[in-house]
Amino acid sequence: MPLWGDGFVTKFGVAVVTPPVEGPTISALSVNPTSVVGGNPVTGTVTLSGAAPSGGAVVTLSSSNVAATVPTSVTVPAGATSANFTVNTSVMPENTTLGLTISGILGSSRSATLTLEPPPPLLSGLSVSPTSVVGGNSATGTVTLSAAQSGATIITLQPPPPTAPATVPASVTVPAGATSASFAITTAPVTNTFNLTLGSRVEGANSPGPTALLLINPGEVPTPTLAALSVNPTSVVGGDPLTLTVTLSSVAPSGGSVVTLSSNTAAVTVPASLTVAAGTTSRTFTLGTTSVTATTTATISGASGGVTRSATVTVNPASPVPPTIDSFTASPDTITSGGSTTLAWTTTGADSVSIDGGASLPADGSVTMNPTATTTYTLTATGAGGTANSTMTVTMSAPPQATTTTFSGRIQGNATITRNILIEAAGQIDANLSWASSRASLNLTARSPSNAILGSGSGSNPMNVSFATTVPGAYAFVIQNTTGRRTDYTLSVTHPVGAPAPPAAPSITAQPSSVTVTEGAQASFGVTASGTGLGYQWRKGGVSLAGATSATLSIASTVAGDAGSYDVIVTNTGGNVTSAAATLTVNAPEAPPSITAQPSSVTVTEGASASFSVTASGTGLGYQWRKGGATINGATSATLSIASTVAGDAGSYDVVVTNTGGSVTSTAAGLTVNAAPPSITAQPSNVTVTEGASASFGVTASGTGPLSYQWRKGGATINGATSATLSIAATVAGDAGSYDVVVSNASGSVASAAATLIVNAPEAPPTITAQPSGVTVTEGAQASFSVTASGTGLGYQWRKNGVTINGATAATFSIAVTATGDAGSYDVIVTNTGGSVTSAAAVLTVDAAPPPPPAALSLTVSAPASEARGDEFTASATIANDGGSLASGLTATLTWTPSGNLRLRSGSAAQALAVPANGSTGVNWTLRGENQGAVTLTVTLTDGSGTVAQQSLSMQITN
Repeated sequence: MPLWGDGFVTKFGVAVVTPPVEGPTISALSVNPTSVVGGNPVTGTVTLSGAAPSGGAVVTLSSSNVAATVPTSVTVPAGATSANFTVNTSVMPENTTLGLTISGILGSSRSATLTLEPPPPLLSGLSVSPTSVVGGNSATGTVTLSAAQSGATIITLQPPPPTAPATVPASVTVPAGATSASFAITTAPVTNTFNLTLGSRVEGANSPGPTALLLINPGEVPTPTLAALSVNPTSVVGGDPLTLTVTLSSVAPSGGSVVTLSSNTAAVTVPASLTVAAGTTSRTFTLGTTSVTATTTATISGASGGVTRSATVTVNPASPVPPTIDSFTASPDTITSGGSTTLAWTTTGADSVSIDGGASLPADGSVTMNPTATTTYTLTATGAGGTANSTMTVTMSAPPQATTTTFSGRIQGNATITRNILIEAAGQIDANLSWASSRASLNLTARSPSNAILGSGSGSNPMNVSFATTVPGAYAFVIQNTTGRRTDYTLSVTHPVGAPAPPAAPSITAQPSSVTVTEGAQASFGVTASGTGLGYQWRKGGVSLAGATSATLSIASTVAGDAGSYDVIVTNTGGNVTSAAATLTVNAPEAPPSITAQPSSVTVTEGASASFSVTASGTGLGYQWRKGGATINGATSATLSIASTVAGDAGSYDVVVTNTGGSVTSTAAGLTVNAAPPSITAQPSNVTVTEGASASFGVTASGTGPLSYQWRKGGATINGATSATLSIAATVAGDAGSYDVVVSNASGSVASAAATLIVNAPEAPPTITAQPSGVTVTEGAQASFSVTASGTGLGYQWRKNGVTINGATAATFSIAVTATGDAGSYDVIVTNTGGSVTSAAAVLTVDAAPPPPPAALSLTVSAPASEARGDEFTASATIANDGGSLASGLTATLTWTPSGNLRLRSGSAAQALAVPANGSTGVNWTLRGENQGAVTLTVTLTDGSGTVAQQSLSMQITN
């Protein structure tokens, strides 16, 4: 099988060997035309050397490729010298031309060559409007087809390069019947002109389609200021992070915008500055907070572009942890009258507990209770962090106290009467449930629980038991458990066996209503009656209708004879009732419609509106417009309107008018859609550039496609300038002048207004008038370099040791806080459109900062001289630093002897701390006296090298 690809041309031949044939032979084989677009038929002709004999001459045919099919043979009639046959062809792939051979054999063989061409490109145009925008604004792209399609056509769009300041959709869909579709192009601000080339392709096609050019130009970039400063959340616990957002009044320029920051308290730490990236308007940064002992309000300030903004955040101390109840039990949890139970509990983080709001009890302990009934106890634990609750229920076992109802009932014939007994026991039903009755025929079944007689375990409370009987009489029941017995629960069936009472006679609650219909339509009557065992009989004029024995009477297709008076008799064993009469009126059918004014043919220019109207007489009229005999969806009124015509709307239109009496079709009216001449909707604009820069003109035009373009300079045609955009990659002085474009289609042409190109001479390169100077600073200090240069449109780029410094694009370069790694050689490149110049190098020397003086620590311990056993008190230690450096990595540890005389109630015995330079830090422990006697408290201060300081004091625990 052959493979077809772009530009692939081949010819296929078939060799056939046949025995010699007497008589005429083939003198010629031809096809007409010899070149055709694939999918169209051509005519083949065989010519003989003489007249065909009696019976005709059969010529065998073949094709070298399946892209062209021929009959297996063609017969030249007797006496004739030639015969025609049809060659059917297939549609070729895009950009593929196929040459193939058609052969005929009759004694000798001849061949003819047929060339199949691809169809013209479906995608005929791609344009943008406007063709030049300032970055940050949008443009509109439009794809145009050479002809409307019966289905939707998807056009794939070439994505811009990753660095392009523009976004286009992946594809655009041209709807069925349309020849164009538009899409949005969004752009971002730029500092230099960017030429964006848009590409297109029919989805699935091998060949690319048209391209278009959009110029994205820099605009006036305002110097941004600090518009807002915000924090989230506005209240945090010390040690938790928060976010800071800075917002500028406009997008940051190339190199970004620097915002300086400060905080009025060490509770919130902020960087000295942060940079908002170029092209963005805001930045979010995470800030840290430190632990505080009291609520602190921090004010964070920021400044940029001469504007200062501030935000506040509240830093709160950490909340104490609430207590928890680890266990709360009752032993036993079920008692009998006069019994007792022991409640026991354990807690964590509680100072004391209470039961049902009573007296304060130890955090861990137990108590004996003597409830007189089933009781739920609530334990409340209280600590520095709040309270916690837990409940425990102690159940009191008691004799059952059942509640039942005495039921009466009437037994119909041999039926069974069923009633339920509800037994609710005040105490648990924990033994056997038994019953007795005065009638042996009683049958009891338990509904809840599922067994009629309970075992030795506990039962349900309440309990629902049902019974059934066919014999009247009184029935007694016994309920029993381990603590009591009752036998006075009685149910009775009081009415004797008897025949049922007759039902009440029926009554009608909704009468049938009169009905009017057109002959042939359906009609129905209905009645609503109350009563039991109802029967129905409908009548017309007082005569019963066979089979009409339901509550509704329906006539599927009425005739004139169905008209009359209808009623219904409703019966049961208690009697009968006759409904009111309802009348059926049957009207004669409508006359069919007739057309009094036919639709007229219309000729319009593509894009204009077109409409057809019809006037018809008759009642209940409906309309359906058609094009070429095919129904037009939704076209169901007397007027058909097309708001904006396209070439595919041309054709023959008629309308079918209907009512219940019939239908009539109007005469056909033709719609002719002439191509719209071109018109210019956006003129080219004047352009001013510096010599060597690119220049571009664009035009936007409307009209029936395809549109063609020809740009001119000073009225002279510019060769190859045949698209909607004219671009000059690198201008020279001779390019200056007046430019216009002629837009044409099959209906005419139009010339645009002239646009002027001004080409200015290039700028002079910059010169440096003051070189940067070397700087020596101490580590942590600020350092800066400056340069002074002459020239216009200057740009700056600082470097360190020859490497570009990101964001350093001003005449002055500053380092807010220097480090030893900042030392090195700094220079700056100054540029404009005329060239560039590099400054002399300036050296930054960073001297190491002197070390801080060492810490000098002292320790002071304090506690009460005496405390009563069971009371809580606080022991404290103060660590002071009289040196210069921050003392960190320290641990303060509290111990006491004898160990059993005290109990630690809150805090850790060993606590980590840091002491600021020339400052102090305090540490507290909460203790409780456990046993009477003298106690020695000792605080030991350690770091990684061992013990730094230690101090002891004595106190007394009294009774």
